[in-house]
Amino acid sequence: MIDWPGCRNVRDLGTIPGVHSGALIRSDSLTELTAAGVEAVRAAKPSRIVDLRTHRELRALPNPFADDAAYVHRSLYPDPPPPREDLTPVQQYSWLLDYSIERFAQAVAAIADAPAGGLVVVHCAGGVDRTGLVIAVTLSSIGINRDEVVADYLRSDDVEASTLTGALEHVDARYGDVQKYLAHGGMSSGQAAKLRERLVLGPPAG
Repeated sequence: MIDWPGCRNVRDLGTIPGVHSGALIRSDSLTELTAAGVEAVRAAKPSRIVDLRTHRELRALPNPFADDAAYVHRSLYPDPPPPREDLTPVQQYSWLLDYSIERFAQAVAAIADAPAGGLVVVHCAGGVDRTGLVIAVTLSSIGINRDEVVADYLRSDDVEASTLTGALEHVDARYGDVQKYLAHGGMSSGQAAKLRERLVLGPPAG
């Protein structure tokens, strides 16, 4: 875990085999950061901060980096989100992936299109569900082993492997694979290539 005072669920995805260290960080909301936490984020020099929260959440708890050039807002829901409390956790994830396919593609494209030379931070409120899905889709799209994708998801509290596994299996069954899912949502092949270039750790030289 990364120590950003005021956040409880921050980690560098570079701990996953095949992913560049310092390229992509997932987090819970940055709105509770202490002054030291804000300085810690600035010291990390992110080239992009992707906020997945709704407009309503932003109004209630503004992002401390909202005025920074690095900040972008990519909500996965309309405002307010349609209630789907009748669904199981797997069904909720699968429904959201279908309902917000264009929004997921835009969120992942925001990672791909981030200015070069800096890390990307992706966060929602708790850093578990929305962030977990965007990160899982991102990692899956660049070819990271599914067991590793699920293992990262399980590093957050109060989640079950079957929830994410079921949702990703739904994507495979309906769209073919995650790459085709993102393309169906509007992510270009050029953005997919930039995402791999940014995140994929190449084989050792020699």
